[in-house]
Amino acid sequence: LYTLPTPCLATTIDDDGVPEGPPPPPAVEGSNVTAKEHLFAVYIGNTKLHFTSKRRAQHFCHKVAKEIAEDPGDNEWDADKLKHLAPHRKTDMNATTFVQLTRKDPPEAWTTGTKRVLVIVMDWMSGD
Repeated sequence: LYTLPTPCLATTIDDDGVPEGPPPPPAVEGSNVTAKEHLFAVYIGNTKLHFTSKRRAQHFCHKVAKEIAEDPGDNEWDADKLKHLAPHRKTDMNATTFVQLTRKDPPEAWTTGTKRVLVIVMDWMSGD
């Protein structure tokens, strides 16, 4: 069993499943390199987010892990809720926005209504 320190998984595979090489150096004026080619991508679940640098991606991932760990509720986070966002909104997303957009409240049945509990207490002595 292996656990990642954050919910993020960095990727070097493009949207078509083709391995990508390391990012090129910053664009030089007159170069053919597009801004998208400079983006660092991470997956959270099956949602791909882009960052303008590896450092920003790592900061985001650690902050998301901390926000989730410190949440006192029984909430779940569903990164699929980000599928409807425009691609430019998924670039350099901050952790607070991610947590707010992906938080799912637990079902009401879990926290309300009547519950039944059966408690059995047994006591015996040596030799019984």
